[in-house]
Amino acid sequence: MPWRAIGQLSGIPFGTLHTLFARWTRLGLSRRLLDRLRRAWRLTCGDMAKPNTVVTDSRTCRSVPTCFARGVDGGKKLRGVKLHIAVENTVFPQRSMRRRRTSMTPPASCHTEPAPAGFTLIGLPNNERMETEHAIKLPWLLGLIATRSTDREVTGLIDLTKQHEQRIRSGMIAYANLEKLRAGDRSDQVVGAFEAHKADLGYGLLLKRYTDAVVDATDAQIALAARDTIPPVAPLFFGFRIMVALGFTMLFLIAAAFWFNMRRTIAEQRWLLRALVLAIPLPWIACELGWFVAEFGRQPWAIGEVLPTFLATSSLTTGDLIFSLAGFLTFYTMLLAIEMFLMVRFARKGPASLGTGRYHGERDSQPSGGPHIGHGLPHPAE
Repeated sequence: MPWRAIGQLSGIPFGTLHTLFARWTRLGLSRRLLDRLRRAWRLTCGDMAKPNTVVTDSRTCRSVPTCFARGVDGGKKLRGVKLHIAVENTVFPQRSMRRRRTSMTPPASCHTEPAPAGFTLIGLPNNERMETEHAIKLPWLLGLIATRSTDREVTGLIDLTKQHEQRIRSGMIAYANLEKLRAGDRSDQVVGAFEAHKADLGYGLLLKRYTDAVVDATDAQIALAARDTIPPVAPLFFGFRIMVALGFTMLFLIAAAFWFNMRRTIAEQRWLLRALVLAIPLPWIACELGWFVAEFGRQPWAIGEVLPTFLATSSLTTGDLIFSLAGFLTFYTMLLAIEMFLMVRFARKGPASLGTGRYHGERDSQPSGGPHIGHGLPHPAE
């Protein structure tokens, strides 16, 4: 609901309402009230004051262009914000976080590109040397895609890794103060330090892959964790470009089919008809590549900058996964076999099997006393 509409319904001037809300948010009043309400609810239900198990979920919500944290959900093709919520066993919200949903796909350039940044059309990415070899670039295009402008630079992979290393060190401070809070130390110094660094706590958790003692991580372990924040470039590099190439190919086929159909000559364009048949799986391939780029590109995060993927694994056993996967494969393989059988069967019969008199090669399907039909046209009366 718009702010001004809330003010009209409540009878409070818009300026006063927005000022009070901003002040309460800055002071953390709403969070403290929620903590007290949650604690009272748990004690009333006979549980402990603090939960020990939560269930996390997320969703993408549309937002207006003026939203300060507006991003793009590449999988759902939405512009907005990503909401994450954790719910405990009493189905009461434990923590709700709003995160900007951005593509975690690394840019094609390993070095920061000054404005206007060029887009690498094709090349050979080298993840070890952190560079793209034999690159062919299109000027200005990367700046328009990444920043929607021509006057802002695009940060490269090397500088992104350095920024993430600093955030990992900040996350170590947040993790250390979180342990103190769990131990019961509620001093203002500890709370203030945690609040100052809690946005980087997820980066600190990346060190869990290499050591359980996050606070005592070595420089080498920090460097490895920082390198993990950048997913492998080559699969994303080629996956994205193949997806875009398939999209332009389908647009070309659609335009060509429309043009020849308007000229009533599409039946004579055998190359186009063959290409349209061969292009049947292209939408599915492009869709799967889009999902691959979106999901593989956001690694190593299950929840962006909050929960690493390796800490979000389920408790299912290998046998459970094999059983469910085998069931899905068997079921959909049967559907594929049935579909292919029906498609081949009716394709061999051709449209002439319909007996409508509209297609070439149809045989007379009417009784001897009825009209004589052949080759789609009525014969003149004798």
